Amino acid sequence: MARKASRESWGIIDELPSGRYRARYTHQGERFNAPTTFDAKGDARAFLAGTRADIQRGKWKNPKHVQHETFGPYARTYIEQKRDRHGKARAATTKSLNEWYLEKSLAEFCGERLDAITPAMVRAWHSKRAEVTATSAAREASFMHAVFEQAKRDDLVEKNPVAAELTRSKTGRKTRIPTLEEFALIVQWFDTNRPKLALWPWLAAYGGPRKSEVRALRRCDLTKITPDADDRARDYYVVSVARQAVRVKGEWHVVPPKSEAGNRTTPLPAWMTPTIDAHLESHVGKFPTSLLFSAEQDEYLTNAAIDHPWRKAREYAGIGKDVVVRLHDLRGLALTMYGQTGATVRELQARGGHSTQAAAALYQHTTGRDAALAAQLPKPPTAPPLPVSLDEQRAKRDAS
Repeated sequence: MARKASRESWGIIDELPSGRYRARYTHQGERFNAPTTFDAKGDARAFLAGTRADIQRGKWKNPKHVQHETFGPYARTYIEQKRDRHGKARAATTKSLNEWYLEKSLAEFCGERLDAITPAMVRAWHSKRAEVTATSAAREASFMHAVFEQAKRDDLVEKNPVAAELTRSKTGRKTRIPTLEEFALIVQWFDTNRPKLALWPWLAAYGGPRKSEVRALRRCDLTKITPDADDRARDYYVVSVARQAVRVKGEWHVVPPKSEAGNRTTPLPAWMTPTIDAHLESHVGKFPTSLLFSAEQDEYLTNAAIDHPWRKAREYAGIGKDVVVRLHDLRGLALTMYGQTGATVRELQARGGHSTQAAAALYQHTTGRDAALAAQLPKPPTAPPLPVSLDEQRAKRDAS
């Protein structure tokens, strides 16, 4: 029972025996209580004022009729129903990753009502999660932010409790593309230590396919073009990217690239032709569907199968741990060099398989000069002779 009731200009505030305050109001012949009690009388007054304003603006919803959805089921429905701007469902890998978030890192929110999740709760979660992995914390916060943006559109919450700043990772680790001199040492290491994978960095640095796209490439995805039958030195290859191999919950799936723009054909410099010829002859099966990079104990090369030798090659090239050069940064090298040849923004988007987002880019067109621009890509310098082993190279470096 209330200890003291105060009739306001609109509504009633009761002081409860606990010392807290309860706000009540009458609308459309029904009496409603605030969903919670308040520490201060001023907070109860603010609730009544906000409720009255909602009624006057026509935004009031009957609390007895509002369905209080919880985050977990709502987020899973969001995953299933989400479509891109072309109306296509999300990729299986994206769905799987988002579902993993709900099962693991965001599990503590799944039983909470959407309107009960506060910015303070999200900040506390993010602070702990970022101590483990800042990048993952940002990705998970980005997903959570997107779910709440949809909840706002569905009128289930008024504000998004996930601040935009939490969706940006701050790992303190700088990344960059390798120099051509470093790239020369990287491919030299692969030639000597992992010859079956030696073509991978060449394709990534001069064609720009993503890791998932490279592992799915087949012999039939490389086509040799002969522009002059009397001058075979001008022969060049075109690599066709139309699929990617991704692993979802332990199973391989071959799916289209990330977007429609990801389906592309990319000419390579003519000076790469002997390198490609040698790889096809020595390391690729004779069938058109034979993979360019086959796995010994799996259907496709796993990330670990290429990431481990990449770290070794990166170390051999003298790239330190303070500045990270990822395998994915070879794609950045490819597009940077291509841009330096004079390619337009639209040509860069076409070569990289990016979906355009800038409205101006819709009015730019490729010029059909992709092969001519590819011919201008610089060849890396000749690396110094490779020691017998990486251990010897390390010993020589330590001795000096």
